[in-house]
Amino acid sequence: MRDRRYPVLVSLLGLAVICTAIAGLRWLWPLNAPGDPAPAWAICCQMLGMTMTADVTQLMAALLRSVLFTFALFGLGSLGVRLWKTQRFVDKLRCATVTRPPRRLRWIARQLGLARQVIVIAAPQPLAFCFGFVRPRICLSVGLAEALTDAELRAVLLHEDHHRRHFDPLRGLIVEVSAATLVFLPIADELRDWAMTHAELAADRHAIFHAGRASLAGALHKILTHPLAVRLPVAVGVSGLSATEARIAHLTGDRRVDLRPSALSLLSSSAILIAACMIVQIPTI
Repeated sequence: MRDRRYPVLVSLLGLAVICTAIAGLRWLWPLNAPGDPAPAWAICCQMLGMTMTADVTQLMAALLRSVLFTFALFGLGSLGVRLWKTQRFVDKLRCATVTRPPRRLRWIARQLGLARQVIVIAAPQPLAFCFGFVRPRICLSVGLAEALTDAELRAVLLHEDHHRRHFDPLRGLIVEVSAATLVFLPIADELRDWAMTHAELAADRHAIFHAGRASLAGALHKILTHPLAVRLPVAVGVSGLSATEARIAHLTGDRRVDLRPSALSLLSSSAILIAACMIVQIPTI
């Protein structure tokens, strides 16, 4: 039953987004002169204002402006914090870079044409991630090179190279900031998780195609079970190896994991957007 209703809920959310976007643009930049009739699509929204006094409609409009301004500031603040933390993180990487990486790591990177795209840091922890917004690069640790076999190192490099070529650190930053700005929508966090998981699965498919499923699965297992395993900072703009239910299912060949947003978040987000659309279209005096 859910599969039958799900496309309807997705369509409802899409219509609500379009309606709210058009209403917001008309609210910020009115196209009609004062006194002109409202477009047909907005009449149903404006009917709400017939039951309210001018004071109430003006108060609602002022509150909506304040809320939107607050969330916009929150999004800009989140962007600034992430950029600052990412820059500090990159500065620390440069200080920890080794001048002579392990020989076999250099050889594998040269085979893949990534000799100039890989930096190696002197850290015993198994680390592998892609960083950089404009010119992404791959960072591996000495601890990772010591823990993995040649085939597993190749799979990791292919995975991170996919992130690099698709500018996933920058795309991840945009997704994170958008989710922080639209935190009032229940679907925002689910869409962020879906986008992040989709990027990881795409990189996995690339690595599996060129290096094999066993190599990538073995590398991920060794990284996660390593006694010095650490997690990358959440607020830093990097794309690194991580374990999620969807990735593990993908590596084991199980495709039953549902990555779609929940029906409840679709419905509630649509209701919030429709309410915002109606408030924006309320005529004020």
